[in-house]
Amino acid sequence: MKTLTNHLFLYDKDCPLCCWYTGLFIKYKLLDERGRVAYQDIDRVKYPMVDYVIAQNKIALINTQNEKVIYGIDAISIMLSMPFPFVGFFMKFKPIHWFMEKFYMLVSMNRKIIIPANCEKAGSCNPSRSWYWRWFFIVLCAIAVNVLVGNYFTTHLSNYFIGNPLYGDTIYFAIQLGFQYLMCLLFKEKNRYDYLGQIAFVSFLGAVILGFCGMGLSVLQHFQINISMLQPFCYGMVFAWMFMEHRRRILISEMDWRLSYTWIFIRLIMYPLAFVIN
Repeated sequence: MKTLTNHLFLYDKDCPLCCWYTGLFIKYKLLDERGRVAYQDIDRVKYPMVDYVIAQNKIALINTQNEKVIYGIDAISIMLSMPFPFVGFFMKFKPIHWFMEKFYMLVSMNRKIIIPANCEKAGSCNPSRSWYWRWFFIVLCAIAVNVLVGNYFTTHLSNYFIGNPLYGDTIYFAIQLGFQYLMCLLFKEKNRYDYLGQIAFVSFLGAVILGFCGMGLSVLQHFQINISMLQPFCYGMVFAWMFMEHRRRILISEMDWRLSYTWIFIRLIMYPLAFVIN
């Protein structure tokens, strides 16, 4: 397999996602072992051709021969085109390139939410704060939560669920987001920008797990296995996992620990509005 030489990837070493995929490039010999350097460690005098503001948001690929720099999805495409030539072919089509560029920006601008990292660490390579990309990320999470959780409620908890299956969980999602924002103000948590993303993504992860649980329960039901006890149990286990994951992310991000307990408080307050015990 061809290795890209005379090139240097500029990546964020404090971003687990960036470390992971650039590490894969090296592991599978797409990139020379010395073909990446951390944004935090690069000699800016030696590489003045890099726009370091853009490089905070988009990974940079430096051609050390002609000193040309390519950023973001175009840099990733060059790398992936070596083992998969069709990638470069499809990226020539403007609609595909436009979509992939937007998808890349969505992930890159929220990369330290997808895999949590301390965004307040001194000298970090943090993406620029963009409420457009953060709210777009939150809205996508909300849509996924509404679909996946709503499906689980109507399929497996219909005897207890009294909310609206079409938009019920979106309302609860919005209430929690608003309540936790007020708690941030009360506790004087400065990093409200990242915290809102963390709330949304924890809900999304919980919804995905619940979706898989729902599929598993449907399989058991197909084989005529009684799942009446498993249905609320699975939901309870996912809820417990979400609390622990929320707390873990709060600790990693060094945010106010009390937010974990206000998170569970508002959830418990909302549940009587969504469920009834028969």
